[in-house]
Formats: sequence, C-alpha cells, structure tokens
Amino acid sequence: MAMVHQREPGKTAETDNLLPGKMFEAMTGAMEAFWSNQHRILTLYGDFASHWVERRQQAAQTGLDAMREMLASNGQPARLPEIANAWLRGSFERVSADMQKYRECCSAIAAALQVAPAQGGKPARH
Repeated sequence: MAMVHQREPGKTAETDNLLPGKMFEAMTGAMEAFWSNQHRILTLYGDFASHWVERRQQAAQTGLDAMREMLASNGQPARLPEIANAWLRGSFERVSADMQKYRECCSAIAAALQVAPAQGGKPARH
C-alpha cells in the first residue's frame, strides 16, 4: 500500500515553500542588494554634496576678494566692471559645474537603482 503524505491543516504545497528558513534565504539577496544600493547612492550623493559645498565656499571667498579689490580701487572706478565681471565669470563657471555634477550624480544614482535585488545585487537585464 502506498503511503500518502498528510499535510497539516491549512498547509499546501505553496506554503511548504514559505517556511521561515526558506523565506529568509529568498530574501537575503534582495536585502543585501537593497542595503548595498543605499550605501552606493548615499556615497554618490555625499560626494556631490561635498564638492557643491566646496564650490559655495569658493564662491564666498571670491566674492569677498572681489569686494575687497573694489574697495581698494578707490580712485579707479574704471576697474570696477572688470573686477565684477571676473567674479561673475567664476560664478557662472561654478553654477555650470554644479549642473554638470548634478546630472552626473543623478545618472550614477539611476544606474545604481537598475540593480535587480532578486539577482543578488547584479545589474538588471532588460
């Protein structure tokens, strides 16, 4: 006589696959990928923010230097536009660098988000 495997009430073949150990094994790759992505994204954004602050500090210093140079040029008002234009040119260069670095940061973050958790942190295939 063949033995019939009896399941506990409420258990099915599908629920047998969801035992705590198996669930944890299935979730491990996804959890590793999630926290790895968080670390990658925060590192990318932290680098961007750090350089942004450096450019703001440089902007404050060059603004202060330009103001001092303007004040020191009393008697030579023709130099004021030259000094102001040099400071403004540097400001535009910093804002342009901000935009470029922000685009690069967003692209890198988007690439990091393309990692498929089910693949254990490997890039997703589309």
